[in-house]
Amino acid sequence: YEMQRSLVGSEMCIRDRLLDVRRMDENNRAYAYRMLRKNIMTLQLQPGCQLSEAELCEQLAMSRTPVHEALMMLKSEWLVDVLPQRGSIVSKISVPYLNEGFAMRRILEPALLRGLAGKLTREQLNEFQELLNRQNEDLYLDQDAADDFFISLDNDFHRLLYHDSGYDRIWEAMHNVTSHMDRVRYLDSAPVSYTHLRAHETTLHL
Repeated sequence: YEMQRSLVGSEMCIRDRLLDVRRMDENNRAYAYRMLRKNIMTLQLQPGCQLSEAELCEQLAMSRTPVHEALMMLKSEWLVDVLPQRGSIVSKISVPYLNEGFAMRRILEPALLRGLAGKLTREQLNEFQELLNRQNEDLYLDQDAADDFFISLDNDFHRLLYHDSGYDRIWEAMHNVTSHMDRVRYLDSAPVSYTHLRAHETTLHL
């Protein structure tokens, strides 16, 4: 699997990862989880990378307990593997997990679209249109800076689809199951971004 071979076994230090400003409502565990997940999803922490709790604590400026809890949360999403005598590593991208995520979206989302057809209010349609406009603007930004933002907007589009269908909890489950699929999207996000935008525009105007 070519994408995997290019990344596996590359250990990266924890320093100089992407760190955002802490949100007002975030405790230490929530912040550690969000930052670690973001760095794993964007491949700043690459598959196979060793995760030192001590280094993470130093980088995130917090005690070990919230960092350990965040790693356990990521383990439950198949993004971190905990190995006996070796500690935690970023999970390798799994082709079966990737295929499961793709299959779930392919099965569920057409049904959601059929259920929403002709039922969305003007306000709801405007929310989708605003996301499309922001994605379209993002295509003209510097690619390295744009990738994370575009994929975040893409996820917002899908999240809104589930929300307007009344299935917020299903979205949370879907978001976890598609984690390996989403990591692959960062490997070649430029053509994927354009394709997703055109697909979303077609969806909105069905």
